[in-house]
Amino acid sequence: MTSSDVDHHRLGKPDQDGNAVRDRLLGAALQLFARKGFESASVRELTEAAKVTRPTLYYHFGSKEGLYLELVERLCATVEDSILHSLVPQGTARVRLRSFVLKILDSIIEDAGNQRFFFVISLDPRRNNLSSFHERMRNFIAAVVELLLEEGAEKGEFEIEDVKWITKVILALVDSFIYNQIFLAYPKSSRDETEKMLDVLLDQIAL
Repeated sequence: MTSSDVDHHRLGKPDQDGNAVRDRLLGAALQLFARKGFESASVRELTEAAKVTRPTLYYHFGSKEGLYLELVERLCATVEDSILHSLVPQGTARVRLRSFVLKILDSIIEDAGNQRFFFVISLDPRRNNLSSFHERMRNFIAAVVELLLEEGAEKGEFEIEDVKWITKVILALVDSFIYNQIFLAYPKSSRDETEKMLDVLLDQIAL
């Protein structure tokens, strides 16, 4: 090992295992932030859990805040990817829309990582971060819902005067479900109730 290699190691410079180090830090951050919240989780706890040095954390993420924001970005992308993969390619617009919404609900119930992620975000005392995440996810889901509603209207399956209003109602159902799942631990009853309310809404706009 050269003197340069030693300096890089001390400064937290990445080696060939740099990606693995980042993944360990992100994994440790998810666990600690979910258990203690962003403010209470210390840099020392994060580095000890990931088995890295402080300079390593600072090199890869700049700060605890940078680590948190990278975690949010990565998990947002994961949730968005799972949402896209939940789309059914064939069937009526109603079948596809219903399946899309229910798969989002099921992903919250079945994926412990998603549950921890939503919990981490909800514990963030900085409202701007929570608002930014909430807006991003709502806009993403809303775009797909609006697309399916418009498709149904064009094909004569739905009679809709205001697509955006129906979209807001569906988003409200999803928001309510997430709240009940994360904070009240009503996975089964909440899922069943949400499914029934979704069916009532779709019955109202069906031709």
